[in-house]
Amino acid sequence: MKRVGYCASNLEQVGLDLTFDQLLLSDTNKKHDQFIGFLESSIAGVENADPLDTITRLLDDQRALEASFQTLARIRQLSLINFL
Repeated sequence: MKRVGYCASNLEQVGLDLTFDQLLLSDTNKKHDQFIGFLESSIAGVENADPLDTITRLLDDQRALEASFQTLARIRQLSLINFL
């Protein structure tokens, strides 16, 4: 009799484990579907980008980066003696 109870307990645990695994797989699939949707919308945004707007933003970013590099170079040249 102990073996029958033991087997039934094991089968119940296997059933619980399988149910949990199914829920986990379902949640993972939902997350993957959401991520695929995000990637598709991102790709569409890149493909439909306005070239003029993109170039303008790129040039603005380049100017800002060059200005920050120039400022950093000036700060590196400063010392206490130059400051006084």
